[in-house]
Amino acid sequence: MSTATVVGSGPNGLAAAITLARADVHVTVVEASDEIGGGTRSSEAILPGLLHDHCSAIHPMAVGSPFLQCLDLARYGLKWVLPEIDCVHPLDGGTAGVLRRSVAETAATEREIHAGRMPDRPFVLVGQQYLADPQRSAGNVHPLYTYAHVPNGYSGDATEAIIAQIERFAPKFRDRIVGTAVRTTPGFVEYNPNYVGAQCPVDVGS
Repeated sequence: MSTATVVGSGPNGLAAAITLARADVHVTVVEASDEIGGGTRSSEAILPGLLHDHCSAIHPMAVGSPFLQCLDLARYGLKWVLPEIDCVHPLDGGTAGVLRRSVAETAATEREIHAGRMPDRPFVLVGQQYLADPQRSAGNVHPLYTYAHVPNGYSGDATEAIIAQIERFAPKFRDRIVGTAVRTTPGFVEYNPNYVGAQCPVDVGS
């Protein structure tokens, strides 16, 4: 094979293109959007200078990727941040479940998800990427990435459920929100047809 065409410039498409190019194949990458990057793109969704991820925001397994390891990204300044505690799940009563790089048990609400029901208290993932990348913030306004695990086929807006979950452990969180950028499951499919049955992330500026 001397030539190849890769459709889509998301992380998988670019990985395929790089692999082929390294094998001396002439590669053409075709992208429907105005910008390359797919789900790894970011944009000013709420305020000028306030950067939010479109989709791919947290990469717990990227450091172990054989493909990424072969790119020697450290020479371009990439540094992996490996906290001792990967994530924390706050619990009622002031305690918390802590994940120390081990396999955690599935949350009780996941049973509702697999049964096709949207729980009142869904599993919510919260990311504060601006702590490692301060350039994402606009002055004293910081982007907060949130994600709710919703049932397959769910067409609603999980924003209120996400905010309610956060407010259980951070009272008056709602009062600090200056704007939101929401992408529902149907909206994700419209944004990128490859995201069939996608979940619902919400970006919050606070």
